[in-house]
Amino acid sequence: MKKQVLWIALDAIFLIVFNVCFFVLLGGAKERGIEGIPPSVWVSYGFIHFSYLLLLCTPLMVRRGNKAVADYARPLYVGTWIYFLVALVVNLVFILVSLNSTLVQLFQQLQLSPKSGLLAWLVNRLVNADGITAAWLLNLLGSPISTGTAWVVNVILAGLAAIYLIANGLVNEDTAEKQERHEQELVYVKTAAPRLKALVDGATDKKVEAELEKLYYTINSSPLRSNEAAKSLERQVLMMLNDLEDATDKEDTLRICDEMVKLANRRNRMLNTKN
Repeated sequence: MKKQVLWIALDAIFLIVFNVCFFVLLGGAKERGIEGIPPSVWVSYGFIHFSYLLLLCTPLMVRRGNKAVADYARPLYVGTWIYFLVALVVNLVFILVSLNSTLVQLFQQLQLSPKSGLLAWLVNRLVNADGITAAWLLNLLGSPISTGTAWVVNVILAGLAAIYLIANGLVNEDTAEKQERHEQELVYVKTAAPRLKALVDGATDKKVEAELEKLYYTINSSPLRSNEAAKSLERQVLMMLNDLEDATDKEDTLRICDEMVKLANRRNRMLNTKN
């Protein structure tokens, strides 16, 4: 629980810092009588939050699995990070360009002096230097970004991100399914071989031990892949393995071993032939 709280707090740092800076900037503009924030600013503001929310939701898009599946999921994380950074930079530029007249007016109203510090002194020199006026700065920075431009650019970026994430999600899903199928194919060998090894180690009769070893090596060296026809034989082998473990009579043990060897060899031939 404590770990989850810490992760939430970590994720919230960007939102807190960004929103504080954003609304302090807008609040400072309004306090100085500057109104009329361009709608494109709010479009950019919204898409910055959308890209960050997408980044936070990336773990929900990743199918849980083993290390191999996690390796294929890494491009998904990289993609959401790239989209977030690109959206952040592009929309910050849009916001600053759209607010350029506001910023210039703020510079004019600050009435900075060299006593205010190095940065304030540089801004003061820039705004009031000979030949450099607020109007010149406004023309240099350009006109505010239109709402349509902000929407079009952000929709294109979001669309490219969606295509990338969907493509990688499909690859991740396909990889997870293949991995699960492979693990299911391993059940036959991974389940039967250790149990047979225990029977071999516990055998007291030489003939029984030899038959158990034959059965053990037959199954342990079986192909790991499988199919529906082979799975039917695998189920029969595993069911007979239960009978073998319960057998107390020597003849029953030898008979079950012989039947299991035949089934195991039949499965192996089937898979080797189809290969």
